[in-house]
Amino acid sequence: GSSEGIGICLVTQCSLDRLPQMQAQMQAWDDEMSVAVFIDAHPNSLRASKGRLRIIEACSAAAAARASCNPNSAAPAWTVTVVYQLDDAEIRCPDYD
Repeated sequence: GSSEGIGICLVTQCSLDRLPQMQAQMQAWDDEMSVAVFIDAHPNSLRASKGRLRIIEACSAAAAARASCNPNSAAPAWTVTVVYQLDDAEIRCPDYD
């Protein structure tokens, strides 16, 4: 964290093809991090399930790398939100159509 005790939360977004960059950022960033990851698939699809697994694997690898470099450091404060492709019918608002 910050030397003055004031943390900065890094907020970013990416898609599955950018998971290696997200993982590298997680390994390098010492403060809180909030990431939105877009999966271009319906939430209940096999493709989305595989995408969620890839996100978990990237986060786990980043945490393991951080722990191996500094075993006494606190657990990282990461929030990862998954955003999915939705069908038009799922996002229409009757009041505005």
